[in-house]
Amino acid sequence: MHDVLAFRGSPAAWQEGLLWVNGVTTRELTAEEAHKFRRLDQPVAVTLAIADGPPAEAVTARQHGERLLGPYQLSTPQVEPTS
Repeated sequence: MHDVLAFRGSPAAWQEGLLWVNGVTTRELTAEEAHKFRRLDQPVAVTLAIADGPPAEAVTARQHGERLLGPYQLSTPQVEPTS
């Protein structure tokens, strides 16, 4: 199964992209990421498996996590521990 993730950088970035996604995995934020994204409400990090390239990383507020996970959501989220 492949799905397309369409995204846009911050409004000032004027950058948009489309990724052909095979799957997603949620993970815990590293200490550095947690500090960087501390202003987001309960940040969620995911690794996106891309059909024609290397994996991509994304972080969003928990309230938007369902949109980011899309059809790859599980009833019980799987979180990969960081090392």
